Amino acid sequence: KDYGQRPIGPNRPLNYLIGLLAGLILPAGFILLVNALNTKVRSRQDIEKVTRIPMAGIAPHSKYESNLVVLNKPKSSVSEAFRALRSNLKFIANAPAEGKGQVLAVTSSIGGEGKTFMAINLASVISLGSDKVVLVGVDLRKPKIFNDFGLSNEIGLSNYLAGQVKQEEIIQRTAYNNLDVISGGIVPPNPSELIQGENFEKLLEQLRTNYDYVILDTPPIGLVADALQIMPLLDGVLYITRFNYTQTDLLAFIDDQYKKGAVKNISIILNDVGQQKGYGYGYGYGY
Repeated sequence: KDYGQRPIGPNRPLNYLIGLLAGLILPAGFILLVNALNTKVRSRQDIEKVTRIPMAGIAPHSKYESNLVVLNKPKSSVSEAFRALRSNLKFIANAPAEGKGQVLAVTSSIGGEGKTFMAINLASVISLGSDKVVLVGVDLRKPKIFNDFGLSNEIGLSNYLAGQVKQEEIIQRTAYNNLDVISGGIVPPNPSELIQGENFEKLLEQLRTNYDYVILDTPPIGLVADALQIMPLLDGVLYITRFNYTQTDLLAFIDDQYKKGAVKNISIILNDVGQQKGYGYGYGYGY
């Protein structure tokens, strides 16, 4: 018989409420967990949490195949970012002695962070003015920059440091005004020893006399000691991190060197940032 009792179950309103809450809480919890476990650099704040080294700027993602973005796509957002960086150089590096050029090194923690891309385009954007620039491939283990300019690597920095050739023999003219290149040269068996030798310091002094800017594309500082060895010879260092690629714990080493005073006049650049909100002037314009 039906005595008028309400059915005990199912309790549809409660089930709907539980389903709704589960549909909201579980995805949100999953996202929070993924974010908590992701230790890659994804913002300026991520960098500022782990190091006191100041930031010099942010470079947007490049959609172009060539590394020569500033020279080939001068109206692009990438080029605008490098123009901003050029304007900031006076604030992030020591001024050289009167009549001497400024020496800047570009390095990073590991490979793949865009160090060579940044060095090439920094040298390029400076050369578009009236300043004379030489881009030097100091990464003797993996010479790269000559390919982008269609140059040769048969004779380069390693040959000069080994005493095989003279300075004028390793300087190559590019197709662009005010921009010369010194490639790494044939890979030597003792790159660190060559960089430590007196010939490297002698070369930098000669280049300071002949150029307004000397841009060094150095090896990753987290893998080899070459970049650390030449720090006393530099006016400034640009340390490249890459968006959603560089692990925050990789910055611990360079931060420690900075705190000890072993590294000075160093600034961090966050490279390869996508078209997202909250990154300065925005990267939606240009082509």
